[in-house]
Amino acid sequence: MSPRLKIALWMALIGIGAAVLGFGAARFLKTPPVATPVATAEFALRDLAGKTHGLADWRGKVVLLNFWATWCPPCRREIPLFIELQRQHEKQGLQIVGIAVDNPEAVARYWQEKHITTPC
Repeated sequence: MSPRLKIALWMALIGIGAAVLGFGAARFLKTPPVATPVATAEFALRDLAGKTHGLADWRGKVVLLNFWATWCPPCRREIPLFIELQRQHEKQGLQIVGIAVDNPEAVARYWQEKHITTPC
């Protein structure tokens, strides 16, 4: 495994760990009021083809959400690393999902030009 890929994997694991710890601390420190109704909502987004995807689509997998944009140089550098990470660990249950915060036409061009294989 290349050093850059190892760094990307460690960064992802640290981010996930921090999120889990933060969520756990928030749940432990804040007790909801007794009469508060519980709302459930599915996290869902549309891909470039217009198909809606939700987290339920990848139930049982480790999902890494990557927020990116075509105009973001660090994003452009990390996308090939994420593609390789997905390729290497897909069979172990990893699913990387790119969430582009950009113009849909620019994203579609870049996605096709760079042969991005993760959902976008």
